[in-house]
Amino acid sequence: MKSEDQWFFVRDGERVGPVDADTLTAKIDSGELPEDTQVFREGLTDWMPASESDLLLGISTTTTVATNKTTVALVIALLLALAIGVGTAFMQQRNHTTTQASLQKQITGLQRELIAQTQLFDKQVNQSQNQVEDGLRLKEVNDQQTADLKDLEEQFNQLFNDLKKATLAIHELQSELAEEHAKRTALEKDLNDNEENRKSADEEALKLVQKAKSQVDEMSAKVETANQQNTQLLKQLEQSEAQGKTIASQLKQAQGQLTEAQAELEAALQKISSLEERLNIPPSSPSKPAVTVNPTAPDDSFGRVARIDREFNFAVINKGSSDNVKNGDTFRVVSQSTGEFIGRIKITKTDPVASIGNLNNTEATRFKIGDLLYRE
Repeated sequence: MKSEDQWFFVRDGERVGPVDADTLTAKIDSGELPEDTQVFREGLTDWMPASESDLLLGISTTTTVATNKTTVALVIALLLALAIGVGTAFMQQRNHTTTQASLQKQITGLQRELIAQTQLFDKQVNQSQNQVEDGLRLKEVNDQQTADLKDLEEQFNQLFNDLKKATLAIHELQSELAEEHAKRTALEKDLNDNEENRKSADEEALKLVQKAKSQVDEMSAKVETANQQNTQLLKQLEQSEAQGKTIASQLKQAQGQLTEAQAELEAALQKISSLEERLNIPPSSPSKPAVTVNPTAPDDSFGRVARIDREFNFAVINKGSSDNVKNGDTFRVVSQSTGEFIGRIKITKTDPVASIGNLNNTEATRFKIGDLLYRE
């Protein structure tokens, strides 16, 4: 097949071919292809509609020449004239057709591009709408997160303030605890010192108590001895009146010694009682020696003065709580030798066997050991 018989055509925007002229003509005649289908073959300058090409002219120059040379010549002449007359119009028409085909092609391409751009635009619009919706949702989420963050910030500030207050309170408690610890340490030290001092004092007091008890035992022995001597002197006084004065003098001296011994005994007992009270020791109950006194003054007296402290203006009597003597009791004091009223003693402290009383600002020099006591 010659290249001049190879045709190309456009269908649905696509190039098809090559095919021979008969096949292409049959397609156009059958209506499969429209007459304005763009066609092209070698020798043409550009694509053109099939209706304007020589494909559908139905003229064969070879047959005309073979039939009649004259006709051919005329035809040639007419064709030349026609070509001369129509040449320019044909060229213009062809240029117009070519331009129209090019424009049609561009329009088709633009339509396709427009469709593609429209689809792309719709797609972008949909994407933009989705993005806007996502943005709105994100904005709502962001606003909510901002509000939550603000609440969290307020809670954090509140917790921070509470933490500061708690820290200050802890520091204050630690300071107070340190002070209490220091006080407790000092108190424990004082207690330890006091405990040691108390132990030393207790030991010293026990020694004093033991010493005082020993003195009491000695005094009790002296009192017992004095009682025995007094008894012997009384017997001797009864046996011999001649020796009465001497014995009476000795008896008086013995009574004085007895009174002094009783006073010392009472003072020792009082000291023991005081020490026992300090040491929380139950008070001892020493046996009270039986003393027989034969005063020269009337014998209805309640008791006698056992000791006198002129510096502090008080006296000790030989009667105590076992004799029903109580604090606040008042006794008249009468001289043993003259029977003269001397003054009064007001009891301020009692012991089972002795008592202490003030002299009521009376001159202490007038009182003597052995003076007689009378209840008021």
